[in-house]
Amino acid sequence: MAKHSRKSTYYSTRPMLEDWQGDRVQIWSNPWLKDVNNPFFTTPFDARYSVLLAKDLVVNGMWNSELITVIFNNRDSGLILSLPLSGTDADDLFWLYEDKGFFSVKWAYKALTCGNQEPLNAEMAQVWQKFWKLKVSLQVSNFVWRASNNIMSLRDNLHLKKVDVLPWCPFCHQSMESLLHLLVTCSFTKRVW
Repeated sequence: MAKHSRKSTYYSTRPMLEDWQGDRVQIWSNPWLKDVNNPFFTTPFDARYSVLLAKDLVVNGMWNSELITVIFNNRDSGLILSLPLSGTDADDLFWLYEDKGFFSVKWAYKALTCGNQEPLNAEMAQVWQKFWKLKVSLQVSNFVWRASNNIMSLRDNLHLKKVDVLPWCPFCHQSMESLLHLLVTCSFTKRVW
């Protein structure tokens, strides 16, 4: 397998290793198995092999299948033996969840909104297309978009996300700070409008 220049940004799920020599890969602590659900070993830790590196599982550029099947359970040994060996390439990170191996903001957005983001119907998509073409300041359009998607950093939203903040309005201290309260019902805001 050819060497790929793959870099990855750390995310809540760690990147995986591919096309490697194994001289930096610690067997028990690095996530290097190609398994989206669990890139770590399920084999119980064996102290006899505690300092083993991945390169120690390779002999003459090939996996030492005898040693691997002795140390690891069927699942882990099968995953190890299915990994391609490069022989000359250095260890390299890749993002398991993308075909090209790169972490992307697009992937993170999809992962974070999965199940929470309702698809736009054609009518709403047209509304937003027209909205973004309006000649208003970026601050106003950004505010309207964030408000309509309920992603403002208001205290009720922060409180729901377990941020250590009191949910009460900092102006009137009588109600939770929500978008509706801040723009319409707050006694302080009413005086401003």
